[in-house]
Amino acid sequence: MTAKKKAVKKKAAKKKATKKAPKKKATTHTPKKAAAKKPSTEVPISELTLGQLADKLITVRNKRLALNDLVKELSGDQALLEAQAIRALTEVGLQKASGSKATISRNSSDIAVVDDWNAFYKWVHKKKDYGTLQRRLSQQHLKALREDGIQPDGLRVEAFVKLSITATTTKE
Repeated sequence: MTAKKKAVKKKAAKKKATKKAPKKKATTHTPKKAAAKKPSTEVPISELTLGQLADKLITVRNKRLALNDLVKELSGDQALLEAQAIRALTEVGLQKASGSKATISRNSSDIAVVDDWNAFYKWVHKKKDYGTLQRRLSQQHLKALREDGIQPDGLRVEAFVKLSITATTTKE
């Protein structure tokens, strides 16, 4: 585990440990007064310069990436635990088991898998059952066709604008 992951976990654990339970007050039906808002020291996003926007973007992206690393690790742990639970339930012949915090159950469903795409496409066209297909284009293949001067009917090309963020110094 990297030092960054450990720091994120430690920070989350510390935050959880220091979180106090809200005190219960006697129930009264008097309206609460609106608390005075503290003036924010942060500049509104609409007033940031382009340089400040770039710096804020890299900071937020780095925080998100650190959390993504933790999410990937936890997702892997969860997948291993789920596989072990399915194996254990199958071995003992159970569909469901409970612990003190959760109940797990083994569920099964059928999914379609195509073995012969040509035969399947012929069937779809013959039956005119295009609902069995999802409408998604292969961008790479269509780009290659356009580079060869081929423009399929019923298709238009739009510009997709994306922002690239590159750190100029060390990570935050």
